[in-house]
Amino acid sequence: MKVCSYQSVFKRIVSQRKDFKVEEKLDNGIVKKQISFTYPIEDGKICCEDIIEYDDEYYRVKEAPENERSGTIVAIQDTDSLSGHPIQNLRGTGMTILQYANIALQNTGWVYKNVSANTVDIRNITEDNTNSMKMLEKIAEVFWVEIEFRTKEKRVLFYNRVGGRIKIPRFIKGFNLKSLDVKTDTYDFYTRIIPYGKDRLTIESVNDGKNYLNNMKYTSTVRTAIWEDTNYTDAVQLKNMAEKKLGELAKPKITYTAQIFDVASISEEYADFAFGIGDEADIIEPDMEIMARERIVRIARYPDNPEKNTVEFSNRNISFSDMQKKLLAASDSISNVTNGKVVISSKVDGLQGTVQVAASEAVQAAVNSAAPNFLSSGRAPSADKWQTARYLEGVGVDGTVNRHHYVTCSTSGGTKAKAASLAGFALLTGARVVVLFSNANTASNPTLNISSTGAKPIYYRNSAIPANYIQAGTVLELVYSGSYWRVIGDLAQYQADELKTENSTLKAEHDALAVRITPVVLYSSTLSASALNTWVYASIPSLKDWKEVRMWLEVGDADCRYNTLTREHTQICVSGYANANYNGMVRASCDFTNTRIGLMVRSMAGWNFSNIRIIRVEGLVKV
Repeated sequence: MKVCSYQSVFKRIVSQRKDFKVEEKLDNGIVKKQISFTYPIEDGKICCEDIIEYDDEYYRVKEAPENERSGTIVAIQDTDSLSGHPIQNLRGTGMTILQYANIALQNTGWVYKNVSANTVDIRNITEDNTNSMKMLEKIAEVFWVEIEFRTKEKRVLFYNRVGGRIKIPRFIKGFNLKSLDVKTDTYDFYTRIIPYGKDRLTIESVNDGKNYLNNMKYTSTVRTAIWEDTNYTDAVQLKNMAEKKLGELAKPKITYTAQIFDVASISEEYADFAFGIGDEADIIEPDMEIMARERIVRIARYPDNPEKNTVEFSNRNISFSDMQKKLLAASDSISNVTNGKVVISSKVDGLQGTVQVAASEAVQAAVNSAAPNFLSSGRAPSADKWQTARYLEGVGVDGTVNRHHYVTCSTSGGTKAKAASLAGFALLTGARVVVLFSNANTASNPTLNISSTGAKPIYYRNSAIPANYIQAGTVLELVYSGSYWRVIGDLAQYQADELKTENSTLKAEHDALAVRITPVVLYSSTLSASALNTWVYASIPSLKDWKEVRMWLEVGDADCRYNTLTREHTQICVSGYANANYNGMVRASCDFTNTRIGLMVRSMAGWNFSNIRIIRVEGLVKV
């Protein structure tokens, strides 16, 4: 850990530290990190605004209290070059997230990388007297994305959703979950929702004349939330989304705080148990009858004392008020979207007059252009055909026939080159098609050729769509980027199939874990050794019926606890250390095949052999 002054001049290495903690949290779409520790003053003071380099990140000290002997620092990720870079006036119209990112990071020395955010959606953003950091926060708000910073690289990462490992990490009591605290509240809790769409669209026409939905699964008390999103113009879609949101709001907010044992950091054998901020994780605590899957929203790591590590999970990523704020911000930014223009000025004096003059000139030009098409009475004559055909998202339109973007692709699943036909189609950047795939795709790196305009790769999340992601009957909305077809949104069906498989596995595990609530006693005598490095055994015939047990092992009075053994992990090594005069190391085994348990004392000081013993074995999971 290296310390530099705010001028980047090296000061010293931190060689002594206490209570060192690294924290991460997901806060309204922004991943925030900070470090803190205590150090001896005699090693040299660390001051506010000093820069600390740790784990390929730069942290800027923001708090530095001290006393006669020690000092304490709190340092956050160094993004001062973003928060200190002013943007006086921004007028963005019809622009994508990447266009706004270019503006936010211009002349800051920072760059961005899009990991999984939607780059097709466009928004309007208007900001006065802001800065680059606030603009990034605004981007996260109106585009509904999540942002992470790499301060040493000066890189901003955009995600649709931070985290999301393919292998869901698990926290299991008795293995990598030491303790679990559960906090439940209903402060942000609603049982009724009244949804409004564009132009105050309601759901009465599709909801038996009612403009509201109820969810009384938890309580019969009526608490009403009003939700408005002008993106919705269809009552059925509005109702469906309102049901989903109410399903989340109509249950208590649950926050889990867990003390954990980070096994993945100790051995590659437990790589499947690795986790990070934003990941969804399974929480399995049989004693509390808890089996849940929630998102990790906060992590506190103690690199010098990993046994103190904690993880916080939540079933609610955002409060209703914050959710409504985001929805309204996104809605406002969508309204009146036009054509990707931006005005950044350092001055607004006289702007109104300039705009009025420009608008007046534009209106006059439009009137002059349209004048030949008006009758003397002032009425506009009807027209069956546009004078010049135009392409709307890749489909030619001249007003004479109805056009659409929907096609069916019947190419066989094993054929890489997919093809379909769409009337009036032209392969232009921004062209959009909605494709029904009749057959499941099993080919690698598939391409799509619409109306013989050229075979272009199909991309999903910045890479070629994998085989088997497109199932039979899947409908995908695709947009042409200029080089390849990009999938809009997420591949819900494939993910649903994966989740179904995962849920089946979890159900089987849940059924197996049910017996953990009332363990079965298999052995309640005493097994102890009489010599060093010599195995002693006790027979337990019923072991043949079990695949997981827990064993109460005592190493003097230094380590007395249950240890879990399975048919895959049949042996453990335990050290008990009270002090230099009283300590010992033992190995214990559970031989399921030969139905016996074993104990061997490797070393011992101070205690007698009778102080090191197995006194109880309980069955947890049956074969």
